[in-house]
Amino acid sequence: MKLKSLEFFDYKSFPRFKISARDKNVLVGPNNAGKSTSLDALRIAFDVLRSARRRSSQLRSQDVHGVCATYFVPQSVVQLDLRYCVHNFKEVTAKIELTATNGNKFVIKLNPDADLECYLVSDTPAQKGSQYLKSQFPLDIVVVPTV
Repeated sequence: MKLKSLEFFDYKSFPRFKISARDKNVLVGPNNAGKSTSLDALRIAFDVLRSARRRSSQLRSQDVHGVCATYFVPQSVVQLDLRYCVHNFKEVTAKIELTATNGNKFVIKLNPDADLECYLVSDTPAQKGSQYLKSQFPLDIVVVPTV
């Protein structure tokens, strides 16, 4: 399973940003193009997925996505400071959305004042239990350090 796209909303300096991924990806571009921001989003996703895969989910309604397997992850599992993750320090929730090549999405809601709420969007009916996330979103993220 591979990453198809990375998209974020109201995250850091971007109101909306999307990267379409290929088999192997190298991020290059001018300053303020979103390279470091994208890598930070992937680092957050790595930490959150690792923690969520060990938890049982709750079935919750997630706006237009309907009922989804939802996981609550403490901010302490993330190795980055989340105080500065919301776009222009607004009072909104930032979102990181990863889409896998199987079409499933893993969405992470970032609120600097609360646990991270994340959920899986899939064509299969949402289920409780940690095995559901592992089977529907078997994506392993590897982020090579910035040079």
